[in-house]
Amino acid sequence: MSRTSSRLRLSVTLVGLAASVTTGIAVAPAAFADSAPSPALVAQEQSRAEQMVSQKFPADAANEVAAFDSVITAESSWNPLAHNPHSTAAGLGQILGASTSDSYPDQLQEALNYMVTRYGDPIAAAAHEAFYGWY
Repeated sequence: MSRTSSRLRLSVTLVGLAASVTTGIAVAPAAFADSAPSPALVAQEQSRAEQMVSQKFPADAANEVAAFDSVITAESSWNPLAHNPHSTAAGLGQILGASTSDSYPDQLQEALNYMVTRYGDPIAAAAHEAFYGWY
């Protein structure tokens, strides 16, 4: 399958998943104890992710942001304390060997770096996630 057809199919799939726009300060995951983060904090960090991804991929920012959101939602539901019980994957991006004690911004950057290094961009990572159920 070509990268272009993957992008088009994924773009259609991801319509409506763009991150919300809010602002705020970073909060370390330890602040959540063993519970999921509040919807307000998730929205704040989705906004931070939107800024990070848009800065890295300005030409196709809306689709890249939607793809990034899709992967993080599938992997951790935006919970920085998420752990995979079958591996050492942890955090927002479920990176192998990652630490959930890293701040939200650090976990977002780590997930974005992984997507770029392994797949080239969040759209390709989301296409892989959609096809295989993991990225």
